[in-house]
Amino acid sequence: MTNGRTTDAPASEDEVPFTVEPLAEPADWQLLKLENGFKKDIGEEPLTEEKQKQLQQAIKKGKITFFAAKRGYRAVGMCSVAKCYSAFSCTDTGIYEDFYIEPAFRGKGIARKLAEAAQAWCKDNGIPGKKVV
Repeated sequence: MTNGRTTDAPASEDEVPFTVEPLAEPADWQLLKLENGFKKDIGEEPLTEEKQKQLQQAIKKGKITFFAAKRGYRAVGMCSVAKCYSAFSCTDTGIYEDFYIEPAFRGKGIARKLAEAAQAWCKDNGIPGKKVV
């Protein structure tokens, strides 16, 4: 991992490597595409315009951080870490959520790369505890 970003070397010269990086822009259309793909896969309605605004505000306020797995410039997977306070450990903890990989890209180690990036981010940001939801 370098600067919060991980990269897999291409298996062949024709294959573009996957990178994982925190999403810097809360209004990134690719985040909405992935989030709505995730919701569709679990039988939920897509985000309304109001929900999109609420999500963007949560990102801006640092309540949640999204990580995108990209192949070239295309986001093909995501996960998030939401910060919350743990009374058990008396410190902030991170809750992993929103794991989603587009079906065509599953089975390629992307979820592992997303989890590694999220764990490294938690460590770099002083969040010792992590939970998966």
